[in-house]
Amino acid sequence: SRIGVNPLVRVTGEIVDVLDPHPILKMRGQFDSDLGGIIESFRATPLRNELGGLLLSASGAGPARLDLDLAIDLNKTDETQVLGRLEMIGSDLSLEGGIPDFQRLSGVIEFSGQSLLSLSLKGNSLGGAVDIQSTPKPLDASRATALRATGTAKASGIESWMADALDLPLKGALSGETAYEVDFLAQGGLTSLDVRSSMRGLAVRLPRPARKLATQEWGMRVRMSQTRQANGSRLARWTLQSEGRQISGIVEQSLPGPAATGRIRGQFALGALATEPRVDGILVRLVSPTIDLGRWLDALDKRFDFNALGTGSGSVISQRSAGGLRAIELQTPSMRLEGHRFDTVSARASNQNGIWMIDLESQQAQGRLRWQPNFGTDAKSSQSRGALTAQFGRLWLTTLGDTGPREDESEQDTNSLTRLSEARRWPSVTLRVEDFRYGPKPLGSLDLDASPSATEPAWIVSRLTLENKDATLSGSGKWAALSSASGNRNLATTPSETSLVIDMSIRSSQGLLSRMGHPGLLRDTPGEVKGKLAWDGSPTDYKLSRLRGQLSLDLRQGQFLKADPGLAKLISVLNLQSLPRRITLDFRDIFSAGFAYDRVRGDVEFSNGQAKTSNLRIL
Repeated sequence: SRIGVNPLVRVTGEIVDVLDPHPILKMRGQFDSDLGGIIESFRATPLRNELGGLLLSASGAGPARLDLDLAIDLNKTDETQVLGRLEMIGSDLSLEGGIPDFQRLSGVIEFSGQSLLSLSLKGNSLGGAVDIQSTPKPLDASRATALRATGTAKASGIESWMADALDLPLKGALSGETAYEVDFLAQGGLTSLDVRSSMRGLAVRLPRPARKLATQEWGMRVRMSQTRQANGSRLARWTLQSEGRQISGIVEQSLPGPAATGRIRGQFALGALATEPRVDGILVRLVSPTIDLGRWLDALDKRFDFNALGTGSGSVISQRSAGGLRAIELQTPSMRLEGHRFDTVSARASNQNGIWMIDLESQQAQGRLRWQPNFGTDAKSSQSRGALTAQFGRLWLTTLGDTGPREDESEQDTNSLTRLSEARRWPSVTLRVEDFRYGPKPLGSLDLDASPSATEPAWIVSRLTLENKDATLSGSGKWAALSSASGNRNLATTPSETSLVIDMSIRSSQGLLSRMGHPGLLRDTPGEVKGKLAWDGSPTDYKLSRLRGQLSLDLRQGQFLKADPGLAKLISVLNLQSLPRRITLDFRDIFSAGFAYDRVRGDVEFSNGQAKTSNLRIL
């Protein structure tokens, strides 16, 4: 005997009384197949709609045994009575709609032709143990299957499920484990879930507002329901929300079928409530009183596997086009980035076929960035992360003040992006800023071209230009190991420095000093400044107190405006270089606010932010 292609074994049949007006044929048999074959055969019989249609789209593997008892009224075969007993012996079971897979299930399911009689299974899901039991079904749920599962979800299992079902491939962002409880209802080929967990024991290793300690309880509630659409397709809708609104989300996914659209759309919000998704793909929103962008960039590099985007079964977009992740939005009154503050920040990063276009608006910055990641790298790679092209209308670097709570270093990954071991992984950068300011100083336009070295752990600045109406500074340099530490093989601990060779052409020292916050010191005074400057650490570690190097000054004709009157006049009168002017009785400079000079030359040495000179000459 067979059902489909799968044989029944040990089949027996019996008619107790063949002369009975309503003879009953009683048959008993076993399926000789694994769980996958049993499910396939089950779908080929009128029993396929039993168990609430739970197995209509299921798949399985591993050892199992199905015993069937049939009582067939030979006059009314459509009223056949069925009793079944399915025993799983370390089997794997997969359901659709984003429901996590089950592994190594063992236990028994008993059912009739009308309903589930009992179910008791134990196994694994989401990386931890799970216990599934049948429960009384709701009164209005005829021919339905009601189950309850209790178990433990481990961090690795949750991350694996998120990558497969939602195409959000995290790697090590979660740690620990947490207990959960699920109520499950299957009816008419549609299923629903109601998941509850305190999330105690599970830590989230991301910066604020997503960070969570293992000892904290978030009171998470996750619900999933399936509906049938007008075109016959089915739609799964997931909602999640923690009690304190630390995280919320809404995801809609088209389920497989003849009329399926293959669509996934959703939104996850951290620090806010998610709103209804309106376009395909996944949107992630960050809303917080303060955000440390440097930590988030480091966390994304370590905790998000961009190489795996587009490979999940829930993805509807091809690999390298960033899968289901469509956009990231950020809103915060105060953002930190490498020692600088940005206020009233609104940013959006949109995925366009694997290239991210980032629009940034804040009090201190306005511009657009183009980020093309290198998909062949990960946090352990020595290759560049990609290429960044940025065009800013304004970029005002403001010194960081006290803008709210800081991350606890003992509970949060430290920022490793400024270690020398990361230099070759820094992106290639092309930067253009129309209005660049450092603190209150308006420095003009900024152009920068830089890229990681192909031969050494270094980041090379091939072109640096800073220009305003008063001066033009040109330079080049690199971030590399200190020469004294070149033999150190551990790049994570190797001391490094950023060095720049600069050449500044000055059209007006008067205007330049005013820009630097020192007005009224000089009049006119064109000239040149050349030299080399350096500081410990990466380019973003610049501090005046760390500055060292040497500059050569060559300033031409001008006038000191705030020199001491008596000393200034004495120097000007005794200055032999001005003797021709005195012979012509030209003493206008003596009676002005300061004294004039024809040339200022000398060298200035910097050490730990202090400047000194021993050869300054004023002619």
